[in-house]
Amino acid sequence: MGNFLITAEDVVLVREALGLSHLEVYLRPTWGSQTNGYREEIHGDVKQKMAKGYPFSDSSISHARSLGGYAFTKFDSDHVIQLGFDLEEDSRVTTEIAKRVCLTEEEFTRAPSAASLWAAKEACFKGLKGQNQPKVVSELELFDWNTAGSQIETVRLKDPRKFGYSQVLGILLKKSPYTLAFSVSKP
Repeated sequence: MGNFLITAEDVVLVREALGLSHLEVYLRPTWGSQTNGYREEIHGDVKQKMAKGYPFSDSSISHARSLGGYAFTKFDSDHVIQLGFDLEEDSRVTTEIAKRVCLTEEEFTRAPSAASLWAAKEACFKGLKGQNQPKVVSELELFDWNTAGSQIETVRLKDPRKFGYSQVLGILLKKSPYTLAFSVSKP
């Protein structure tokens, strides 16, 4: 993928955890919000990728101050999915900020960290595109957190049918100083 932060093996792990047949992830420091023109640059790259995958593809963009990127997937007409991606600088997510997006206190205490909770919620929200997307992130409740080693966490959306999906899964990669969260919503 040409990334310095995540490896091809990381991408395979995410793809398999989310049940995707295809996944690409692109990250660049020049797509971070500290760079002038970062929005135009990343959107231009995404448009080119989406044009090649149209109509059976989806993407999701995210950026932090020093890094930006996107996730891209292709699928066939029988397996439509929606993809969400978030990239967070761990140090920027405080307990107070993370608690603001929780539906319940229990949701906060179950999460492995404030950064994990925030990134997973953002990725999930981005993956619920269109009419099924709630108005605010705090309408989503995440549960069933699992950790696999020090760098991988998985999570699910509680009651996905409320948003028109049968299943919404998430996986997070902890790549200090960042958390990368991926979510897939399946009809």
